Amino acid sequence: MDDLRSTLMRMLSGRTVDTSAQLQRALLARINQRPADDPLREILGAMLAGGQREAQKSQPDPQMLLRAARDALKVLQQRNSALAAALGGCAECWGTQADCPQCKGLGRPGWVTPDPAVFETWVSPAVRAMAQSTSDNQPDRGANDPSGDAHAIHQGATVS
Repeated sequence: MDDLRSTLMRMLSGRTVDTSAQLQRALLARINQRPADDPLREILGAMLAGGQREAQKSQPDPQMLLRAARDALKVLQQRNSALAAALGGCAECWGTQADCPQCKGLGRPGWVTPDPAVFETWVSPAVRAMAQSTSDNQPDRGANDPSGDAHAIHQGATVS
């Protein structure tokens, strides 16, 4: 496992003391692996090096980090709830837990009627993009193309 990944895993497990400095060192090492002529290498390297100097001056407030994590979790929970409403699924387990107090493991998408307004906000744009992508990939079949006639017949259209 590379240094960056192992540092992140230690941070997530709570087994590291000086997480900020370790993470910055691991990121700096990863950035330095980029080609020398890569402009991102210089920019990100300078930012991280400056961040290391700042980190040495003042360590982050653990309470501030905890608040930021809670805020991020709240945003993710709100998005999960919105997506569950849009798809008619259980926001607690998405139908993956038989002991779920909300759905008893039945809450996969379509478990309840999706909320039309939330569906329009979150799902319809993706459906439109998929339809556009599919239609963009369809070959243009002219009137003299027999495969076009077969396609039309397969779709239930009559060919004259």
